[in-house]
Amino acid sequence: MSEGNLYNPATRWSERQRQDQEDSEETIFFTTLRQQGVPAEQITFRLKNGICHTLPLAEITEIYYEAAAGIVLFFRMGFVWIQGRNLDKLHQHLQARKVTEIREFSPGGSVFFDKEALFVSGIRYESENLQRLELITAGA
Repeated sequence: MSEGNLYNPATRWSERQRQDQEDSEETIFFTTLRQQGVPAEQITFRLKNGICHTLPLAEITEIYYEAAAGIVLFFRMGFVWIQGRNLDKLHQHLQARKVTEIREFSPGGSVFFDKEALFVSGIRYESENLQRLELITAGA
């Protein structure tokens, strides 16, 4: 193992964080990889209620985008529907498979952002696996 790959507890947190930030670009609503030619492997959806869902990007079979309706990501067992405004940039990053995380904000929070700014007001995540889990929990 090379010297640069060893964990060093004396390294300041800010230095480690700066190194992580060099590999990714973060906005309030989503995080993307900066590295050219390397797609993200997974995408995490952080809901405003604290629930997180992570999905391998290879599972996404189709991306539907309409400005008024939002972005719908279809995967084998379900879909993720991202609602908001000015989602063009997010859609482009999703097509390039660079997005590693998308964060949902309360719809009322839109007043704090410029009308021309990207805003994610809702993420709806539905999968057959979650539905099965709810059936098992309800029947138990």
